[in-house]
Amino acid sequence: MDPASFVCSVCAHHHDELPHISSEFPDACAGVPEAERAARVVWTPDTCEIDDDRFFVRAILDVAVADHPEPLGFNLWVAVHREDFATYLESFESADLAPVRATLATELTCYPLSALGLATTVVFRGGGQRPRVTLDPTDHPLAVDQRTGIPLSKACQLIHHFD
Repeated sequence: MDPASFVCSVCAHHHDELPHISSEFPDACAGVPEAERAARVVWTPDTCEIDDDRFFVRAILDVAVADHPEPLGFNLWVAVHREDFATYLESFESADLAPVRATLATELTCYPLSALGLATTVVFRGGGQRPRVTLDPTDHPLAVDQRTGIPLSKACQLIHHFD
């Protein structure tokens, strides 16, 4: 059996790997009326800007999973400063970009406390790979999970929260 495969403690099905928990858009897009989005939002699968005033980058936040070779990945959005956004667009393929400060722009309803606005560091990896996010050390459950890791049973619970 593949070392990444497992039997889920929530649904009891066999899975070949942990899926990423994903968000298609930053949460701020929900605040833009649908009829206005085409005029106010510039979106790609990796970037988003709203009203040429708010800037977002899609990134990966990993949480280590005990006794599992792969982390649980959250494919989410972070809000970055205009200058950092412009640099990222100009140098998307470069791994030489300096890390930047950002805040989470995706609500993770699988956690009991809001994750919006949590402070992060974003590390750009280049080569078409999404940047990695590290949360600042706080007592928010997501930050604790990222620092300490979680058991596979909790990863299954978090994934199935969205079923």
